[in-house]
Amino acid sequence: MTKKVSKDDLIAVERYKFILEKIKYLDSLHQIHFAVIYKVLTALISFIIIVIFSGIEEKIKPATVEFSVQAAGMILIFTCLFFFAMSCAILSSWRDYRIEEVDFLSTIDTKVERKLPSSDISWRWNEIQFIALLITLCLLGVIIFMYPKIITNLF
Repeated sequence: MTKKVSKDDLIAVERYKFILEKIKYLDSLHQIHFAVIYKVLTALISFIIIVIFSGIEEKIKPATVEFSVQAAGMILIFTCLFFFAMSCAILSSWRDYRIEEVDFLSTIDTKVERKLPSSDISWRWNEIQFIALLITLCLLGVIIFMYPKIITNLF
């Protein structure tokens, strides 16, 4: 004999699927953002190297080399600030969905037990480490923007 499933049970299952889907989506966004930052860094480093070697070969003026390095620093700053804001929003949303998941599981009769995210171990979260990387890169961008001679005098 099969147990009749109520509409409330079906809605609860769909709600739980929705919550898990959103958590997975937010995790995938984090991975996409990391890949974009990696590509931006690769492009900026390549740009700076090309500009510096063009300056060494006197194909462009030293003022243009300095300006180009400053522009690369500014691009790095804006990119990191954008992804910092996005990462904070993603982390906040992820935490909200996780709290909703824990609350939901506590209301139904199940052996699945999830705990609320703990700030004690937040330093182990990939998102927090990514935010720390963004802050470091942003500071590097400020240094490059303020003192482009540090980079241009390397060659």
